[in-house]
Amino acid sequence: MSNKPIVRWTFGPFSKTGHDILRYSVKLFQREYNDEFDLFICVNNLSEEEINLVTNDSVFKNCKFLIQDESSNKLNMKISGPAWKLVPPRLNINTHEIVIDNDLVLFKRSKYIEDFLNGDHIISTKSAIRSYGNLDRYVGDFLINTGLLGFPPKFDFKKYLDKKIRYILKVNHSKIKHYNLHFNEQGLVAMVFQDLDPIVIPLEEINVCWSQPIVWPCGCPRKVDVYKAKSGLHFVGANYFEVSYWNEYKKHFLFN
Repeated sequence: MSNKPIVRWTFGPFSKTGHDILRYSVKLFQREYNDEFDLFICVNNLSEEEINLVTNDSVFKNCKFLIQDESSNKLNMKISGPAWKLVPPRLNINTHEIVIDNDLVLFKRSKYIEDFLNGDHIISTKSAIRSYGNLDRYVGDFLINTGLLGFPPKFDFKKYLDKKIRYILKVNHSKIKHYNLHFNEQGLVAMVFQDLDPIVIPLEEINVCWSQPIVWPCGCPRKVDVYKAKSGLHFVGANYFEVSYWNEYKKHFLFN
């Protein structure tokens, strides 16, 4: 394996929209970064037919594929839902590595990612709300969304994750059977990141779109303006629902 930086997309059970967004995400990343990265598609819980749909797609011809189900480097936790992005924690610990959800599109180079690639900080995107599952109690005043994560060379992500998992097992063993809640993955990562001075990409740079309106304390649903996102958009929920906003926003990505 080369020591180019790595970008890896995590792709599990998907809707038609989720597949479409992944295609744009890979296309646009290659447009912006050319051959600066080694590209990987990490797939899990897909049928042979679904895997072939991805591996035979010419959009992904420059990507290497990893079947996460077969990975031996699993964590001491029940893997489900978005937690698959943590398997394996690193593909190459000797280089910078970025993990992107298949429903996040980076359509322009980001200064925050440039800072990450030129330094030794971890990186994540900002969240508009707290979504840490039943691990919320272990996270302080710290908001991230794990649609994009990044690790510098020599950062042993597995070591940090294992340490937090052991702590959770020790103090909360009676409720560990519920550990596979959807947002617990995000809570676990937040437990690690909050102690390590990460680069957190603001919403103005990579914004979060929701499949359904979020009602804030003021009673007003949050509206996302694509023009206020300088570098990317995360279409939360697109893997589970056929969302209308994706077709409305595609034309703004300047890619046909």
